[in-house]
Parts: sequence; C-alpha cells; structure tokens
Amino acid sequence: MLCRDVSAIEGVLNAENHKYLYFVADAQNIGFHKFAKTLTQHNANARVYHNYLNSQNIYK
Repeated sequence: MLCRDVSAIEGVLNAENHKYLYFVADAQNIGFHKFAKTLTQHNANARVYHNYLNSQNIYK
C-alpha cells in the first residue's frame, strides 16, 4: 500500500516527546483519546470507556 500522505511519516520522524505510555478512546469526546502515564490511570480511563460501550449495547 502506497502512502500518499507524508504527514504520517513526518509524525514518526518528528514525534512529540511526552511521558504517556497508555491511551484509550475518549467516551466524552468521540474521535479523541485519553492518555495516561500510569497503568492505574489507564485502567480508570478504560473502565469509563467500557461503561460507555456497555451503555450503548456495544459489547466486545
């Protein structure tokens, strides 16, 4: 597959420096993500997202 948009390559070559290790979809802002530095924070964010999915009758 040919990448016609070089922004993905530029994103890798010029990656933002941060301390986030985890991410999960954001249930309050569809299309965005919640980032976490610790597994405890991530698990709390993931629980909120899983509860949102369950409330929409979307099961994994």
